[in-house]
Amino acid sequence: EILSENHPNLMSAMGMEKYRAFMYGDGLKSIPDLQEKISKNGFTNAKYSIGTFNDEKGREEKSLFISLDFPSNKIIYECDTETTELGFYDFYQVKHMYVIGESGVTVDLTEELESGSKILLCAHPRFTTMGLSAKTKNIYVPDFVKYADRTYSRERLDVPLVLHEIGHLKHLATEPESFDINARVATNLVSLLHIKRSDLEKNISENSMGFLKPLSDMIDKYAPAIIESEKVASAWACRWMEKKKEQGAVFWEQPYEDYWQQLETALATYKMLFAVEPKKLHDDFFPKSEGAPWIY
Repeated sequence: EILSENHPNLMSAMGMEKYRAFMYGDGLKSIPDLQEKISKNGFTNAKYSIGTFNDEKGREEKSLFISLDFPSNKIIYECDTETTELGFYDFYQVKHMYVIGESGVTVDLTEELESGSKILLCAHPRFTTMGLSAKTKNIYVPDFVKYADRTYSRERLDVPLVLHEIGHLKHLATEPESFDINARVATNLVSLLHIKRSDLEKNISENSMGFLKPLSDMIDKYAPAIIESEKVASAWACRWMEKKKEQGAVFWEQPYEDYWQQLETALATYKMLFAVEPKKLHDDFFPKSEGAPWIY
């Protein structure tokens, strides 16, 4: 189910008072501690403003606005002005994620979140995690440019990556029993070790390190569940973009024939890790996408 509403422009999505606070708010100098953090670890080519306004209940609210321009869209994160420290990194809790597409049409992606879920941003260059925590149901988002550079991605993706994680969240909410947390642990372990499935096959022998065979067995055990989960998340993300396009709202230009091919690039990590060959989508599962490549 798609919940986010299309608005003709950003002002309509924000409301007049918040929009004015965003456009004509204070600079970062009004919050020195926040300014110092951003000066050390800020988002690539971002613009910042601090806005104070009354919320829907008439209470005064102060927000940090982070504006980012991408080739296909513009993203404006409305965040708390205080960061949350998790591990080694500071995170910005997102109140609203406004995405402006062609002709100014705007959506707020936080409208797609499940109750209790949050989007958390981290600008630190060493934070290259893009994913959903099955435990907290929070989505963790890095600086997209730094993420692409550090993961050697062929393309810099933005909105589709967030949509994919929201797809995981929808899947978790509707079929919690099929979202295997152990499979996620296995994926994280393999990702941290930077070991490809094909490399394991080459190195497993009587003289190899003892953990390689168990790791290989773990991949064999959990890969099907992981791939199935990725397929479902990508399906939701692609359908979201297709549905919005049908409504005349385009939030991401597609260099390929369709959205399904684009997201294969975004999810190629799983193909690399598990050495799974591409397959065609099942027509009964994806009736609108006959002949599209398998999505990872």
